[in-house]
Formats: sequence, C-alpha cells, structure tokens
Amino acid sequence: MRTNNVTAFIMALVFLCTGLCFFSACGKKYPSLNGTIDNINKHGNVTVTLTKAEMADNGYEYGDIVTVTFAENSLDVPYCSSYSDVDAGSAGIFGKPDNDTLVLAVNGGSFAAVYGIADKKTFDDGSFEWIYREGMSEALSFGVSMKTKRGYYDEYVVRQLTYTDERSDYPGLSDEEYANFRAVSATGIRANVLFRSSSPIDPDWARRPYADAAAKEHGVNVILDLADDEAALAAYEGYDSSCFGGAKHLALNMGMDYTEADFREKLKAGLRFIAENEGVYLIHCKEGKSRTGFVIALLEFLMGAGYDEAEADYMLTYRNYYGVVKGDEKYGSIASANFEKMFLRSFAVGDVRKADLKKLAEYYIKGLGLTDAEIAAIRAHLAA
Repeated sequence: MRTNNVTAFIMALVFLCTGLCFFSACGKKYPSLNGTIDNINKHGNVTVTLTKAEMADNGYEYGDIVTVTFAENSLDVPYCSSYSDVDAGSAGIFGKPDNDTLVLAVNGGSFAAVYGIADKKTFDDGSFEWIYREGMSEALSFGVSMKTKRGYYDEYVVRQLTYTDERSDYPGLSDEEYANFRAVSATGIRANVLFRSSSPIDPDWARRPYADAAAKEHGVNVILDLADDEAALAAYEGYDSSCFGGAKHLALNMGMDYTEADFREKLKAGLRFIAENEGVYLIHCKEGKSRTGFVIALLEFLMGAGYDEAEADYMLTYRNYYGVVKGDEKYGSIASANFEKMFLRSFAVGDVRKADLKKLAEYYIKGLGLTDAEIAAIRAHLAA
C-alpha cells in the first residue's frame, strides 16, 4: 500500500512538473511585442509599425484576446481581421487578410478620439485633419501582449465574412445586387424615390460601373455622397459622364464614427440637402454598408418603418457581399452586433426593438439642428 502511495505521489509530481514546463513554454511562445504609432487615417483608425507577420511569427492568431498598452491606457481587445468582427462601439486590433498593416480601431467609431490620441479639426471647406493631443505623436510607443489565447475565437469564427471584387463570383446576384444598389421600400416611403448603393463614382471600386448604370436607369437626380469630398469627386475620371453629371449632389466626406460631432454636423447638412431638394435620391458611401446603413435606417424610422423592417433592409447588404441570409448562423450575430447596437447608442434606449422609433428618429434629427419645417419637408419628399 505504501509503495502504491509513493508511486502515485511520484506520478503526480511528474505531471505537475510537465504542466509547469508546458505553461512556461506557452509563456515563452507569446512574447510581448512593441512598436510605435505610424499614422491616423481619415476615420480615426490608428495604424502602427508592428506588422501582422510579426504577430504571426510570435504565435498571435485571429481570435486571441491581447492587451494593448499606450500612454496611460491598457486595453484588453480581440485580435481580428475585420472591424465587423467586434460589436459596434467596441475596439480591437485588426490585420486585414490582404495586407500586413495592423490597425487599432473602433467599429463604427474613431479610435484616436475615443482613447485621447488626437482630435479631429474640421475646416470651412469640409476637409479635416487629426491633431495629436499634447504628449501624443506618431512616435508614441505601444505594446501588445497575450491576454487569453483563443479567448475570442468562437465569436470570431461566427463573424467571418469575406467578399471579392469579381463579378463572376456572384452568379446568383443581379447587377444591381452585386453593386449593393436597391430601392428603399420601407413603410411610409414612396416606391422608387429613395435608393441606396455602393459608390457609383470611385474608379477604384469594382462595382462602380454597375452602381452608376443602375442610378441612371432609375432616374436618380439628387445624390448624397457620404464618402467623398468635392475635390475627390472632381478628380475622378469619368465624372461628367457618370450619374453625377446631371444630378444635384452633396459630397460630405463623413467619417465612420456616427457618435462624433463631425459626423453629426455633416449628417445635418445631408438631411437638410434632402429637405431642400426634391427628386429621386441616391445615398451612398464606399460599400453602401455602414455610413449608408445608418442614414437609410434613420430615414426609414422617421417615415414609420418598424425595427424588423429596417434591420432586414440593412442585412441585405450582407447577403449581397457575403451571402449571409436570414436563418444562417451568422445573421443574428451580425444584426445584433452592428445594427441593433448602432441605434442603442444613437437613441440611448434600453430596448430599441420596443421603442417608438418614429418619435426617436425625429427627436434625434431635431437634436442635429433641423427644424420642424425641414423634417416635414423630408417626409413630404419621401412619403408614399
């Protein structure tokens, strides 16, 4: 009996030592990595000098939770491949599959502003730049260390979405669907008066000619461009022969953070533009997904659409790019993480599904600075 006890003790000790060695090896496998801030892009996303390849060489993978440190901040965030891998308003460190750059970003927000790195300065012509706060600069150092290996992996897998620029990869979609172009046909909105789309003008966008052709076919004559500024539009090859050539338009060059003052100010200008110009409208950004999705849903709510109706329209974009349809495992997660949280934040309600969305949309638009008369004009121009 004593021999057996000694044997069991020795075996337990061996297992313990093996385990300690394993965890020690794991610790060595994921060393802390360091770099500096490289620049801030137009949306307030912060690129860094550390590369995706360096992360991979040291054992970091998509779906890990890492600790990011800079200045006085220490954040536990997931390492992912796309901003939509995290909820709206949430931060992460991202390395897109098609390049080696690492970006600190907030889904639907401005990382630089949220975490006090820089402030956006907007000029009279609508252009802007990011001004580093005191003590911050492109040379600001930051670090990445492993927090929880595969700690976000299950959530990451559910959200994996990829699309291509090849028309032939979408045989089941019409040309308009491939361009993410469609009429907004929600409750209260007249048929074929409001359209949404990806960019019909950006020459680097593969879907551009399809979106442009659809806009012309449907008689679009008032365009709200959320992605570009006037200088960019004027420089685009083929501008005069595009749907912009004979249309009234407003180029807003909006960021991605729908909570920041610059976004709200430009949204006010865009809604006022709709109030002042009757016609057949097209609202677009680059993909026709995030910025366009927010503005279209706001108008749908203003006109009386219910939550499920607006969400279904929003999610058609995910069908057109990624093949995600209702009933898929990813559908509910995407809708909840993006569409629902977008309006939970904007409308500041506990349950957006049960709220009076028509009243909340009107209240939100008044908060931007539009008058009752301007809101009435928008409704009159869109009304069924």
